[in-house]
Amino acid sequence: MVRTLGRVALVLLGALAVFVLAHHGRDWYQQATEYGWDLDPLLVVVSIILVLASLLIVPAGWVMIARALGSDLQTNVLRGTWFTSQLGRYIPGKIWLFVGRAGALRSGGISSLRAASAPILELMHTVASAGLVAFLALLLAGGPMLSSTLWTILLVSGVLLLLLPFLRPVQKLVYRLRFGPTDREPAGLSLGDSSKVVLVYAIVWILRGISLWLWLRSLGLGDQGILLCMTAVPLSWMAGYATFFVPGGVGVREAVIVALLANGTSAGPLLLAVLGQRLVLGVCEVVLASLSFRSVASLIGRRGEKPIG
Repeated sequence: MVRTLGRVALVLLGALAVFVLAHHGRDWYQQATEYGWDLDPLLVVVSIILVLASLLIVPAGWVMIARALGSDLQTNVLRGTWFTSQLGRYIPGKIWLFVGRAGALRSGGISSLRAASAPILELMHTVASAGLVAFLALLLAGGPMLSSTLWTILLVSGVLLLLLPFLRPVQKLVYRLRFGPTDREPAGLSLGDSSKVVLVYAIVWILRGISLWLWLRSLGLGDQGILLCMTAVPLSWMAGYATFFVPGGVGVREAVIVALLANGTSAGPLLLAVLGQRLVLGVCEVVLASLSFRSVASLIGRRGEKPIG
């Protein structure tokens, strides 16, 4: 059923993309060809370095979550698992991203329930931090107009941010109802742990926003302010994730960024520029996943050495 729904969704989205391109493609192509591209190599390099830095930082939140849930896997194995499973988001449904990370933790010896909760907690904290950065940047930028869909996504992320402090108390209550009064603490994220994870992901979104701003400036698209870019990046990520069956949110995220940053004459060049940075991000993800394969392979090897039964 999931595969069928994914195929149907992809067909519908493909048809929508064809319609949009047929309606706007000629204008965008004309804008892109007539635009006076002015490349600044230094800013391109700095932008790529910031993208790479954000990718190197983001698994730190996953490691914190795994440690809080009781995983004793080595840090390089946890980071390697994150990088390799990250490629699973380009498969329709994004389910392989969750399966890869939960499966690695389960192979490392923690319970199935804890392993399955880890990627869910990661997603909750990522969305909460994205909403926090987007809201603050939006507020400082003077509150540009957003569509009702983007406001809904921002509201959901805000609700998640407000719920994070209650995760630990609710977990303790459920644990006591299940096992009775006990001095034993259930494994999980404390409020301090949650705050640290949100901070890590917030730094990632800030780096991505600055990187987008520098990337656009390096191509001569300097009208977009840095605060708008820091609003657009996390909002576009959440919009792409909400379209669950779109591999990697490709197309959706770029459309959101263009909608927030473009004026009437820059949509075509801006779309090409954003797609170019998305390509850079994808290449960095593949490279880091390839470099991390050895650590993940060592985990699989150790699992195979365990006696059956």
